[in-house]
Amino acid sequence: MLTLKRILNRAVNVPEPQRLSLSAEATVEEGAPFALKDGVLTAMKDNTDFIPQFVSYRKEAAKKTVLAYPVNEDMVFEIPLSDAPASMIEGKEYLLSEDGLSLTATAASGSYRGALLFDLAGAEQATDKVLIRFPRA
Repeated sequence: MLTLKRILNRAVNVPEPQRLSLSAEATVEEGAPFALKDGVLTAMKDNTDFIPQFVSYRKEAAKKTVLAYPVNEDMVFEIPLSDAPASMIEGKEYLLSEDGLSLTATAASGSYRGALLFDLAGAEQATDKVLIRFPRA
């Protein structure tokens, strides 16, 4: 789950949520990343070739729309790890987990996109939380 911790270079740290359509009816977890494609939101997973443009604002039961806020490159998010961070390096891009709610230790490669590790924040094992940012598209 992505938790917005800070917006760099900004005095106000509150993004404006908006209601957007999903590609299919789904139950959405709080803090899930999405991209806007062809006018509808598509969930970001471990094998996507895009950078998220929106994050869900709250958990919502099966609906065709979701309340979400836009993502920009100045946002710093906290996210749990799905793997131990022993070989992870700050500043490198890593893939999200299959459900998009945690960060793996697998480096992004080829056309697959993930998140930039901003700060390990003392993480030593899986489930510890780290800080990430999303690179510019």
